[in-house]
Amino acid sequence: MEHVRNITAWGISSLNGQMSMKLKKVATLSQPATKIDTGGDHDFDWTPYPRSNHITYASKRGHLPEVRQGLAELTDIMLHIEKLRYDKELNSDFDLLMARAEVPYHQLQEWLAAWPSTSQIEKEPISQILILRIKCVHVIMHLIEMLVERDYQSSKTAQLQESWFNQVEEMAQCLRIHRQSYGIKHIPSQLADAVQGALRVLAHRLEDLGEAKQAFIELCRFGVAMGQKFKSTAVTIQTIQSLSSEKSVILPKQAIAILDGLE
Repeated sequence: MEHVRNITAWGISSLNGQMSMKLKKVATLSQPATKIDTGGDHDFDWTPYPRSNHITYASKRGHLPEVRQGLAELTDIMLHIEKLRYDKELNSDFDLLMARAEVPYHQLQEWLAAWPSTSQIEKEPISQILILRIKCVHVIMHLIEMLVERDYQSSKTAQLQESWFNQVEEMAQCLRIHRQSYGIKHIPSQLADAVQGALRVLAHRLEDLGEAKQAFIELCRFGVAMGQKFKSTAVTIQTIQSLSSEKSVILPKQAIAILDGLE
């Protein structure tokens, strides 16, 4: 029962932290002091969902203990970032904020390095590992966006934005693998915040994208599909379409075709 209570407390704190990041509000619950092993050692065989009724996949190892533990580690880092966001000492000292932000940034890079790379995942595309990688990339993007917002003198903005674009390309590669492996209909809800958040920012920075426009096109594919399930994503797509029709942004022709349902 004590183990169940610890896991429940951690789960509530995790959800609270994720909603705090999404809504950009102070987390109302503190992180549990007790460190727990959420992974365990019991795994299950996992059968990927089909792209259609005509395709059958063989069962494979689900990696569920590793995935649970990986998500717990990501959540810990995310909560650390949220503490930085609302630390009053850092409100007017960008250099100190940058120095403090290096800790979670390096933790996120170390987390990515401990998991299969995008090219390795492409050889054996396991959905839950793809989702975890996208979630980590999303947290990195969230950290970078926080730093750009506080860089009032634009001393590091160009460097930070380049790093942000690199993360978008990484996310788009993972989405492409997911689409090619499982199709566009089977999209987990965990990707909604990452996709719509990236789309909102990219729509206003297309002139800076260069070759990364392909990443925007891939995100549009997922945004349109998710918009059929999630209202917030549908609103994001409608906003981008409005910006395009008003000529506020110039979208790639392929992106326009996807948004208009022609592709």
